[in-house]
Amino acid sequence: MEFEEALNTAIDSCGVQLYDTKVGKVDKTTTYTIFIYHKDGISLDKCSEVSRAVSPLFDIYEPVTGNWTLQVSSPGIERILKTLTNFKQSIGEYVKIKTKELEKYQGTLQAVQDDIIKLKFKDKDIQIVFDNILKAQTIVRW
Repeated sequence: MEFEEALNTAIDSCGVQLYDTKVGKVDKTTTYTIFIYHKDGISLDKCSEVSRAVSPLFDIYEPVTGNWTLQVSSPGIERILKTLTNFKQSIGEYVKIKTKELEKYQGTLQAVQDDIIKLKFKDKDIQIVFDNILKAQTIVRW
């Protein structure tokens, strides 16, 4: 089993989904950040549970070398949408999308079908091919 597969399995066993990972370095310490998702939100206790579940994997697979720290976090209320899974997790939410042609859309994410993102934009149903998206994120309207 590869590291990513083991990581997903451990996170799934905690009742949440892997949303994204990020690796950064400050001075001589590498920080491996795991973002987890659940439709009902993420608690501090859930972050601790996931941290305990995945920590041994770093000793087995050694995805980072040298001094490192592990962080487990929610992706936040306004999340970057990078993958089709991220889009599927955000159905029903308000999103903004910028395409490679620099078109901008804001509306409610209606569905994801194969590689097509379906959006309600200004009372119209539009479809955007996933590979044509330059940037996307959920946004909160106040």
